[in-house]
Amino acid sequence: MNIIFQSPRLYFRKLTEEDVALLLDLDSNPNVTKYMHRPAPTIENILQELHQRILPHYKTYGYGRWAIHLKQDNNFIGTGGLKYMPELDEADMGYQLKEAYWGKGYGYEAARAMLDYGLAVLKLPAIFAKALPENTASWKIMEKCGMQYLEDVMDANGLMVKKYCLNAF
Repeated sequence: MNIIFQSPRLYFRKLTEEDVALLLDLDSNPNVTKYMHRPAPTIENILQELHQRILPHYKTYGYGRWAIHLKQDNNFIGTGGLKYMPELDEADMGYQLKEAYWGKGYGYEAARAMLDYGLAVLKLPAIFAKALPENTASWKIMEKCGMQYLEDVMDANGLMVKKYCLNAF
């Protein structure tokens, strides 16, 4: 296992083809994907996302979407990562956790660790994140991490979202 970075209770590693079943299980819970706009979770769709987006992103930018595990038992609890958005020339943070791990501080811990890694190790000048207005849990985590609300913007799916930023300086 190739651990990229850690937080007190979590570790982060690159996703691989061996993770298809884990990703299918994660994306099959409608509560987890409620605020995400992706195709229905099938093995084919997940493999397509891995091969067309996730794995090439690692090679092109050196970072991307990672698997998140608990240190104590190695359980896979979700995914999160930083994605470079060339059309905006900015890095965007996102995450999703299995419902059984909600409300335990893992979302905040994961987001904080990803922000710290992006700023301190990857030397990104700023990291952005977006959430639907009704996704209060996500934008509260962003604010708790020190991210500043910038504005409401239209996302790639044509939905109005809250946009946040954390600068390195």
